Amino acid sequence: MRKWWVLLAAVGLMLVLAPPVLAQGGGRGQVVFGRNVTVAADEVVRGDLVVFGGDVTLERGSRVQGDVLAVGGSVRVDGEVDGDAYALGGGVTLGSTARVTGDVFSSGRVTRDPGATVLGQVVEGGRESARVRTIRTIDVWPLTGARTVADQILRAVLTFLGALGMAALGIVVVLLAPDPTRTVAGVLVASPAPSLGLGLLTLLAAVLVLPFLVIICIGIPVAVVGALALIVAGVFGWVAVGLALGERLLAALGQPHSPVLAVAIGLLVLAVLVSIPCIGALVALFVGAWGLGAVVLSRFGTTPYPQWPQGPSVAPPAPPVPPAPPEGPAEPPAAEGQ
Repeated sequence: MRKWWVLLAAVGLMLVLAPPVLAQGGGRGQVVFGRNVTVAADEVVRGDLVVFGGDVTLERGSRVQGDVLAVGGSVRVDGEVDGDAYALGGGVTLGSTARVTGDVFSSGRVTRDPGATVLGQVVEGGRESARVRTIRTIDVWPLTGARTVADQILRAVLTFLGALGMAALGIVVVLLAPDPTRTVAGVLVASPAPSLGLGLLTLLAAVLVLPFLVIICIGIPVAVVGALALIVAGVFGWVAVGLALGERLLAALGQPHSPVLAVAIGLLVLAVLVSIPCIGALVALFVGAWGLGAVVLSRFGTTPYPQWPQGPSVAPPAPPVPPAPPEGPAEPPAAEGQ
């Protein structure tokens, strides 16, 4: 059992750390774990400075050309920050020579010298304006994925929570409808091309037909029912893909598995793939269409698709062999003495 906890923890760690790291695009910066970091006088950090489990100190004359983020620590600024300064789990202290061109945010207390310069907002105790955060999130995330390191980490945490929720939903689906889920998983594995093609056609038809039904007004109820059916089918297909993927991953490791464990691992891996910038959207479209097509082909897992093998084939019994016809009258026995 310990192996499965290690595997789940590794997948979860990938899910949390992959989006922030990949979103950087290989840019410069520093990420430090478990120790305090001091930026000495006249030292310049090119990029973001992120510290997990430690404090950050910027001495007078130092400069960070990016954001400063301390998770589980405090931030003291006596130099310059060309971005935001965040402390999650600690406070922020701004000295008389501090200069922050962005916002200052602390989950604790912000101590600010009158000579400190902050061009953005100063928020302490987590009481940031919900409207400001919502507008910044909506404006930025669809374009760049995240504006700052803090946004990236927040997005990673939300992605991780969403993945856990999807894994929980997949477990519920497998427990409540094990046979239909396995039927859909078998269809999408045995017939990937028909499943993907029919899924793409279904999505295209939905994009064209549903808006038309809404426009004509009288078709709104039909559009609502169709949209709900499409969502349910898409989620069901996504769970089936997660089940198939998890079973193959565990089989490749040579480990016994149950459908519950397989669907949980498969859905977490899918969440990691979808969270990758640029290609994540393509993965989501491919997987969604693939699973949706399998659901349609199998009629929500109630009817196996003809190309899906139903277990080991059994040869039909051979027809009975007709008896051989008689070869003619038997010869009389020879007389004795002849």
